[in-house]
Amino acid sequence: MTFSVNLISKQKINEIEIYYYKGIDFNLIHNHPKDGSKGMLIFFIENWQKEAKRWHRENKINEIISNKKVDTDISNIDNSYIAIYQAENIGIEVLYETIKSKIEKGNFPNQPWTPIHGIERGAWKIGKHDNIN
Repeated sequence: MTFSVNLISKQKINEIEIYYYKGIDFNLIHNHPKDGSKGMLIFFIENWQKEAKRWHRENKINEIISNKKVDTDISNIDNSYIAIYQAENIGIEVLYETIKSKIEKGNFPNQPWTPIHGIERGAWKIGKHDNIN
């Protein structure tokens, strides 16, 4: 099953291909290698909860049609080469330009993403942590 996803642009930074997408494709996410060999995927969506519900609903329909169990667990997206941004009330274009600019300028050093209300609600923020060496 493929969701509506459009490549906005791609660029190479520090020898890593970065792909910016409007929309989301959970199959692409689940099959993306965790070693970065196929680059970094950045998805911009309007609303995480709506996308997750759509993913579950469409997979349930496919299970009925194909009579096969489909893995619909999206809580285990554990890949450092995937980022999903919710653009609700901001606009995908504005958020895309902001994130792309920050990546080009290297404005995310030592700022890991941390959940503030859990992945099931799509609420994450960039944390600010001191380097402990």
